[in-house]
Amino acid sequence: MQGYISLLYMMCALVIVVFGYWWDFGQWNEIKETSIKYQLIVGILSSRENFERRSVIRKYLNKSLNANSSVLVKFIVGRTACKLPMEERLDPYECKQDSFVKPYQEFYYSHQLQLNNQFNNQLNYQLKEKSKMELNNVIGFDFKVNHDIFLDELGVGVHNFSNGFIKVTLYDTVLKTAVASCLFTSFSKGRWFSGYHYKNVEKQLLREGFIGSIVIDGFPTELPVTILKHSSCLISDGDGLITIKKGYRYGFNLDEFPDHFNLRVDQPCYHASTAFKFSSTEHSLTDNDSEISLAKLANYNKWMEHLADERNHLDNEIELYNDILLVDTVEVYRNLPIKMLLFYQLLMNTNFEFVMKTDDDCYINLPDILKMLEEMKVIGTGTDHLWIGNFRLNFGIDTHGKWAEHEYHSISYPPFACGSGYILSNNLVMWLATNADSLNIYQGEDTSLGIWMAALKHQRIHEPRFQCSKFTNDIDLNSFTIPENDLPDMHLLYERDHVI
Repeated sequence: MQGYISLLYMMCALVIVVFGYWWDFGQWNEIKETSIKYQLIVGILSSRENFERRSVIRKYLNKSLNANSSVLVKFIVGRTACKLPMEERLDPYECKQDSFVKPYQEFYYSHQLQLNNQFNNQLNYQLKEKSKMELNNVIGFDFKVNHDIFLDELGVGVHNFSNGFIKVTLYDTVLKTAVASCLFTSFSKGRWFSGYHYKNVEKQLLREGFIGSIVIDGFPTELPVTILKHSSCLISDGDGLITIKKGYRYGFNLDEFPDHFNLRVDQPCYHASTAFKFSSTEHSLTDNDSEISLAKLANYNKWMEHLADERNHLDNEIELYNDILLVDTVEVYRNLPIKMLLFYQLLMNTNFEFVMKTDDDCYINLPDILKMLEEMKVIGTGTDHLWIGNFRLNFGIDTHGKWAEHEYHSISYPPFACGSGYILSNNLVMWLATNADSLNIYQGEDTSLGIWMAALKHQRIHEPRFQCSKFTNDIDLNSFTIPENDLPDMHLLYERDHVI
């Protein structure tokens, strides 16, 4: 009898899982075809958990539209939540597992290039004439600290000290200031360990998030760079304590931070012959591994309960309002460009003239936006190749933090419209949707769009009423969009607009 009841429970659970799968993946994933031709479709990028933000915007837009059937508003939400608790993520803006499990007490990690035995004899430091001109005696690599570490020693793998000295320096990449340095000479080479010379430095605490550059000054004619195209190499990272950036840094003056970086994604073993030893700041709990596992499990279970509540809440919201589009991506910041492209793909069978993109932290003055389109006389005219927004020109590329760009290699971005609000004509949206699978994804959806559009024929119309940042003075309700609002600010903005 107990076996029969258990089987019944399992069958019921299976039905619930299958129904949940159908409900999540089979519903609300497209805009249904209608005979309506929308003048404007507004897509609002929104996070799964931002229920209150959507509620405020929804209340306002329902009143401001006044049953305008030519305007459609949809919230764009990732179909899948990141299953990793925030503490388990390598980066809060991505859904990637932090590989560092636990520290080993008094254990020193050595960052250096490691090869299979069959390639050990292929290490060489040959310098081509072109590289000689580019590098000019300063070369190094970058890394990011994922967990607090102590820096203990600096090292170099060069055997030939024919120039008399080699100086290894650790720089703070953001501040471009020296943190520690060592001088290696022919008569003071330091300790030899696993193919590298090492010297002690004053113990330095490098905090989580620290971006560092290890560089060599004054290397001999033979370039201290390993140039191997074999996959049988490994650049050690202390079991995930640090992350190494592929490529090399170079400069033109000794004792100065080398500003230039060459990303070599095609050569994973292209690596400056520098090294350093470091240790975790945490103490090992070798005798309490079970406690660590139980703590992680409890944290994971708590997160899964949170996600289950979030999903139930989201399902109820979808059923009640039918204004949410679930797109097939994981809900994290780095996936915003993908969310936008998937939204455009869902519009391919829909009849519309223009699409506006905005975010769920934005005040949206929809009546004035529609009035602008009417005054421009573009509604119903078949106007194409049109892009309206507040454009940033010669905007510098950030290499650190939330907006760090690792894919686009230039000093600045092409012109792009601020993400708080911009409008695209039908044919531009269709081009993006059709070519979505061939487009490279960059750090933000606004900068990504600027890069993609740089090669397309289009007309840009600069409209500063789409604000790029939140006002620090009195609120201007003539703005089309105002970003970066918390819930009290959003209520205040809409109340001043006499809508809510």
